[in-house]
Amino acid sequence: AGGVGGGMAGVPSTMPGLPSTMPGLASSTHGMPSNTQPGMPRTVPGTVPPSPPQTTLAAVPISLRGRERYCSGGAWVGPAPEWPKPPADATVASVDTSGVLPKHLPIVNHVRRKFTALLAQAVGAKKRELETLDNRLGGMLLFLNHGEGETHLSAPVADALLHLCNAVASGDNANVNAYLLHVSTHYWEEVAYWFPALKRLTRL
Repeated sequence: AGGVGGGMAGVPSTMPGLPSTMPGLASSTHGMPSNTQPGMPRTVPGTVPPSPPQTTLAAVPISLRGRERYCSGGAWVGPAPEWPKPPADATVASVDTSGVLPKHLPIVNHVRRKFTALLAQAVGAKKRELETLDNRLGGMLLFLNHGEGETHLSAPVADALLHLCNAVASGDNANVNAYLLHVSTHYWEEVAYWFPALKRLTRL
C-alpha cells in the first residue's frame, strides 16, 4: 500500500459523478483575496488577524461534598467515592463525643445504651457479630462531633439519625424503615462505611 501522501492505489482522487470543485466556488470570490471568505472580516496587510472568541467551560456542578460520580463512556469516573474511615481503635464505648451538639446527644446515648445491653448478653456468634459492628458504630459517633469536613457528619444526616433513633426508641417501625431508606438513598456516599452496622443494630 502507498504512503499517506501518495493515496491508496486504485482509488480516484475524486468520487465518480462529483466535480473536483463545488460549482460557483473558486480559489477567490469575486475579487476577494483568497485568505478571506464571504461574511468574514478582511485581513488588512500588516495587521494581526483577530483571534477567535475563547470558549469558557462551565465548572462541573458539585453535589454533596464533591463526591458525586458520573458516567462517561460507560464507565463510572470522578472523585474517589470512599469516605474516610475512623481510627481502628474507635469503639462505641471509648470514642470521644465531647464535640457532639446537645441536640444530637440522644443519638450517642441511644446507640451506646442499646449496643452495651446487647453486648452484655451476647455469646458465641452473636458476640462476634457485635464486635464487628463496634468500630463502624464508634466511627459514626466520632464523626457526629460538630465540625466541617469529611470527618464530620453533615447536618442533614445528623438530623435524620436523631429522628431514626427516636423512632427506634418508640417502637415506630414504619418511621424506622422510612428514615433508613431516606439516609441510604440521599446520603449513601457519606454513610456507606457505617450505615450497614447502624441498620443491623436497629434490627437486633
